[in-house]
Amino acid sequence: DAYVNAIISSSTGITSGAVYGRATSPTVWSKSENFNLSQEEVNTVAQALLSQQHFDEMGSKGISIKNSKGGKFTKLHSEFGCVIRFKSGEESFAAAASKQAIIFAFGPCTPQDASAAAERIAVDLAGKGF
Repeated sequence: DAYVNAIISSSTGITSGAVYGRATSPTVWSKSENFNLSQEEVNTVAQALLSQQHFDEMGSKGISIKNSKGGKFTKLHSEFGCVIRFKSGEESFAAAASKQAIIFAFGPCTPQDASAAAERIAVDLAGKGF
């Protein structure tokens, strides 16, 4: 829970976050109460971080998220295997990978703010072997 609190408090506009194990079907390690991505949505993002093919396909298809305010999230400038940034209207989210985890940050903020929050935790976890 300390990592999730760090995600939320690390940047203006981050309202929810989560840490999942890094796998094609990740298991939740910790998440905020209001983190509402379904397991299928988490799997889709995880597969894009782990598979170049899924990563490339996501760029053309976007991603539908149930708890957004409508519409699809568009994948923005991202780095395969490291971080994926998304935007839909005023909402953004990012998923960053460490050695063993995927960190999500979500909220009405810029994609850079969401990305910075997720990446900061990913770097910290990677430094600790996770």
